[in-house]
Amino acid sequence: MARPRQFDEQVALEVAMNRFWEHGYERTTVRDLSDQMGVTLSSFFNAFGDKRSVFERALQLYILEVVGSLTAHFDEDAPPLAILERFFADLIDKSLEDPDNKGCLLVNSAVEVVPHDAAFRDVVVQMMARFEKSFEKLVRRGQRQGTVNVALSPKEMAKLLLALMVSLRLLVRARPERALLEGAIRPVFMLLAPPISNTKSSSKRLRNSIAGD
Repeated sequence: MARPRQFDEQVALEVAMNRFWEHGYERTTVRDLSDQMGVTLSSFFNAFGDKRSVFERALQLYILEVVGSLTAHFDEDAPPLAILERFFADLIDKSLEDPDNKGCLLVNSAVEVVPHDAAFRDVVVQMMARFEKSFEKLVRRGQRQGTVNVALSPKEMAKLLLALMVSLRLLVRARPERALLEGAIRPVFMLLAPPISNTKSSSKRLRNSIAGD
């Protein structure tokens, strides 16, 4: 009897994640996955069960590796506005570094899979809620420290920042242009900054923003 083919499941999941990320869920077949992983169909089914199961694991891996590298900014010991600026700068850099302009697997899944699958909807909604909560905490902390405009509603700003994040990840798929992406976030940070008369840093940030036009 032939011995089953041995393979590294973690490496195979990385391959699956990138395949789904590049081609989407519907356009990726089990045969595609097994070929890309370099495993037989029987080994694939024994290890992962079916396409939906491997997609679920690939999505969780994406959240851990890719989303996790972005959310790490939220734990930085820095002024909240600086954290938000670095978060969005990193988001833009990562998006533009991708030669295939794949965008975000989480956002792509929200468009393609979530409307038809309640379980994946829960995963995406929970992840979005985590971002929104983190944004709200940063806005509130910045307001307490006097580095964020106190006239703004933290809850509403958190929703705006979430919408901005999702929009950037979709926009980069069609127009991967740094000037466009940075131009989209610049007015939001002008809004977040305290009134110019309150801090010198606000004035400097505003001048830098205008200079970027």
